[in-house]
Amino acid sequence: MAFDIQFTPKHIHDLCEVLSDQELVARHLGFEQGLELFALANQVWLSGPLFFHMCKLAQKELWDNELYEYGLNIYLTYAERHSAMRSACVSIIQLFQDANIDYVLIKGAANFFNGVSDTSGPVFMSDLDILLNEKDIAYASQLLLNLGYTQEQHALTTKGVERHHVPPFRHPTSPFYVELHLQPLTKIAQSYLNKTQIFAEREFVEYENSRVSVLSPRHQLLMNILHHMIADGAYSDKFIDLRQHYNLYTYVQKWPEAWASLLTQWDDPIVRRCIEQGNIAMNFLFGYSTTSVPSQHAISHFHASVKQLLDNLKMPEWQFTLREIINGYRKNTILRLYGDQKRFAVFRGRVKHLTRHFEISLNKLLNR
Repeated sequence: MAFDIQFTPKHIHDLCEVLSDQELVARHLGFEQGLELFALANQVWLSGPLFFHMCKLAQKELWDNELYEYGLNIYLTYAERHSAMRSACVSIIQLFQDANIDYVLIKGAANFFNGVSDTSGPVFMSDLDILLNEKDIAYASQLLLNLGYTQEQHALTTKGVERHHVPPFRHPTSPFYVELHLQPLTKIAQSYLNKTQIFAEREFVEYENSRVSVLSPRHQLLMNILHHMIADGAYSDKFIDLRQHYNLYTYVQKWPEAWASLLTQWDDPIVRRCIEQGNIAMNFLFGYSTTSVPSQHAISHFHASVKQLLDNLKMPEWQFTLREIINGYRKNTILRLYGDQKRFAVFRGRVKHLTRHFEISLNKLLNR
């Protein structure tokens, strides 16, 4: 059954209501309404968590059978991918430990071991992110190559982001990448959170008789804000990333004290605005109660971001892709990617960006 769905704020509201374990929507979900929610969840990489939470809220007997089978197939695909990524991560960190290579698992890789993925459901991930000391990068890279991984060698990687990670690795049997990071974030966000701070505050968790090094709760929360709102430009571009906001919500549910301390810690106006947006998004989307009173500007900014998300979902794929390519050459995007420390920074950055596109296109053409 095909649908030409025009997504509305109610679709977003209903999806987030299920993801935050509010029962009303999940218990009265007909086939067409449920399929529309899955269609939206597919667009924002949240289909696995959607099925996970629907099963928590409603017994199978309350589901439409066809909808249940559809959701189950998607969920199993996500869960299988998560299992493969966790197994690969265990093998890699064991390899590093045996070689006396110090590391910290960051972003989604940490969630396999800190308990978050057990309560969030299988959120889509494209790579495993591992933070290393620079002196260990060459040795760690060689160990991965010895395991059969190959390394991407095009300009989309190290040169493009000014060396915050080396070109990613991929095993022939794996649908995901492994990224070895020299810094946790791109240059624009490193002044707020850097490698030295992360290693100093990291935590060790027990997993299968091993001690696994992961981000501290406070840094996991902060990295979510910095990565998608500043490094990826979601705040300045008024773009709302539902997957990242869902991740933030699951973190705050698990570590409320760490979030409370973060709310009062920052004097920097840019980070404070981004943290406030995170708070507003959790309140409007997931019903998270907060004592802080948002400004009218922050509320307007949030609603403008939701409107842009809905506009993007209506856009044909070719038009969206073209717009994203053009946006990549905007001044703010260029400075975010390549930094503004040098003279003629925007011009230099645009030349680099154009070089990346040319090399990537040539690489794709040669590998057809």
